[in-house]
Amino acid sequence: MDVSSEGSFDAAMLDHIARHILGRGTSGISVGGGLSRLHLLNDSVSNQRRANDILNHFNTLGLDAVKTSMKAGEADLVIRCRDRAIAKDQELGYLILRDGAAYAKGSESVVAGVLALTLRRPAAGAYQVFLFRIRGNYASAAATVVVHEASRKQS
Repeated sequence: MDVSSEGSFDAAMLDHIARHILGRGTSGISVGGGLSRLHLLNDSVSNQRRANDILNHFNTLGLDAVKTSMKAGEADLVIRCRDRAIAKDQELGYLILRDGAAYAKGSESVVAGVLALTLRRPAAGAYQVFLFRIRGNYASAAATVVVHEASRKQS
């Protein structure tokens, strides 16, 4: 069974969230033709509800990055989510891609209704940072940060 929504969502993020939330209940996702689909192996009412929540709340959390562009070697990059939807959450899941490849994934604690995810002195590359609720309505957020090569000093 497929559960679909209008919109071409980020495939890597959608796949990661679906597999994290639905586990073996999904065989994957597809994105294209203006639609995003979750393919359910287990089409229980509960899994259908979860799949609909993932799609209906995709990229609806408020997310901010200290910088969206920076040079390698600068200070750490901190991305924060202060959305009211996470006020009672204990943790959020995350996925970070660097130049399109998996860089880091896991979960991070929400403290006083705020999640702060820190990338320590990121190297040059394009980072896509995805956060998602692992309970409730499975709302998610995305940000892109480009880290440029540091300028070389001439002697």
